[in-house]
Amino acid sequence: MLKFSSDSGGCASSECCGAGTFNTERPNFIFHAEQAKSIILRDNPLVNDVRLIPKGSGVIHDFCCNRVWLFFDENKRVVLVPMVG
Repeated sequence: MLKFSSDSGGCASSECCGAGTFNTERPNFIFHAEQAKSIILRDNPLVNDVRLIPKGSGVIHDFCCNRVWLFFDENKRVVLVPMVG
Protein backbone atom coordinates (compact mmCIF):
# COMPACT_ATOMS: atom_id res chain seq x y z
CA MET A 1 0.00 0.00 0.00
CA LEU A 2 1.30 3.45 -0.90
CA LYS A 3 1.78 6.10 1.73
CA PHE A 4 0.49 9.49 0.69
CA SER A 5 2.13 12.68 1.85
CA SER A 6 0.11 15.62 3.04
CA ASP A 7 1.70 17.51 0.13
CA SER A 8 -0.20 15.33 -2.31
CA GLY A 9 -3.55 16.60 -1.09
CA GLY A 10 -4.73 13.05 -0.40
CA CYS A 11 -4.09 11.86 -3.94
CA ALA A 12 -4.76 8.15 -4.18
CA SER A 13 -4.49 7.45 -7.90
CA SER A 14 -2.62 8.47 -11.01
CA GLU A 15 -5.80 10.10 -12.35
CA CYS A 16 -5.67 12.88 -9.77
CA CYS A 17 -2.04 13.44 -10.82
CA GLY A 18 -3.11 14.18 -14.37
CA ALA A 19 -3.01 10.68 -15.93
CA GLY A 20 -4.98 10.71 -19.14
CA THR A 21 -4.49 14.46 -19.47
CA PHE A 22 -0.77 14.96 -18.86
CA ASN A 23 2.26 12.68 -19.09
CA THR A 24 2.70 11.00 -15.71
CA GLU A 25 5.17 8.32 -16.79
CA ARG A 26 7.96 8.45 -19.35
CA PRO A 27 9.13 5.03 -20.59
CA ASN A 28 11.93 5.28 -23.17
CA PHE A 29 12.86 8.70 -21.78
CA ILE A 30 16.63 8.65 -22.29
CA PHE A 31 17.78 12.25 -22.14
CA HIS A 32 20.29 14.37 -20.34
CA ALA A 33 18.84 14.92 -16.85
CA GLU A 34 18.49 18.71 -17.18
CA GLN A 35 16.76 18.35 -20.57
CA ALA A 36 14.41 15.73 -19.12
CA LYS A 37 13.59 18.01 -16.20
CA SER A 38 12.67 20.86 -18.56
CA ILE A 39 10.43 18.60 -20.67
CA ILE A 40 8.62 17.20 -17.63
CA LEU A 41 8.00 20.65 -16.16
CA ARG A 42 6.73 21.92 -19.53
CA ASP A 43 4.51 18.92 -20.32
CA ASN A 44 2.77 18.47 -16.96
CA PRO A 45 1.72 21.70 -15.22
CA LEU A 46 0.75 19.73 -12.10
CA VAL A 47 4.44 18.91 -11.54
CA ASN A 48 6.51 21.63 -9.93
CA ASP A 49 9.19 19.55 -8.19
CA VAL A 50 11.60 17.53 -10.34
CA ARG A 51 14.55 16.26 -8.33
CA LEU A 52 17.78 15.07 -9.92
CA ILE A 53 19.04 12.03 -8.02
CA PRO A 54 22.31 10.17 -8.70
CA LYS A 55 21.74 6.48 -9.58
CA GLY A 56 21.91 4.32 -6.47
CA SER A 57 20.84 7.08 -4.08
CA GLY A 58 17.89 6.64 -1.78
CA VAL A 59 14.72 8.71 -1.73
CA ILE A 60 11.75 8.98 0.59
CA HIS A 61 8.84 6.70 -0.27
CA ASP A 62 5.89 9.01 0.14
CA PHE A 63 3.62 9.73 -2.82
CA CYS A 64 3.38 13.29 -4.09
CA CYS A 65 1.51 14.22 -7.29
CA ASN A 66 3.64 17.25 -7.99
CA ARG A 67 7.02 15.49 -7.77
CA VAL A 68 9.17 13.42 -10.13
CA TRP A 69 12.45 11.73 -9.15
CA LEU A 70 14.93 11.75 -12.05
CA PHE A 71 17.68 9.20 -11.52
CA PHE A 72 20.77 9.81 -13.62
CA ASP A 73 24.10 8.09 -14.29
CA GLU A 74 27.68 9.40 -14.34
CA ASN A 75 27.01 10.88 -17.80
CA LYS A 76 23.95 12.77 -16.51
CA ARG A 77 21.63 10.52 -18.54
CA VAL A 78 18.25 9.44 -17.15
CA VAL A 79 18.52 5.77 -16.15
CA LEU A 80 15.10 4.90 -14.62
CA VAL A 81 11.62 5.61 -15.93
CA PRO A 82 10.54 8.99 -14.56
CA MET A 83 7.04 8.96 -13.04
CA VAL A 84 4.88 11.31 -11.05
CA GLY A 85 4.72 10.36 -7.42
